[in-house]
Amino acid sequence: MPKYRRIKRYAGVWAIKLEPIDVEDYNLQEGDLVDIEEMIKIKKSTKKERER
Repeated sequence: MPKYRRIKRYAGVWAIKLEPIDVEDYNLQEGDLVDIEEMIKIKKSTKKERER
């Protein structure tokens, strides 16, 4: 998963481009609201589990 995301603003709403793996791993759908800080915590915990 790339470290950087492209952020754009559409009609006053900030949008972050997600990779297909993000959508699959976190069961995301278009229109979902996501707490970026929470996503970072989840990503770190899943990475630790994969390394075991």
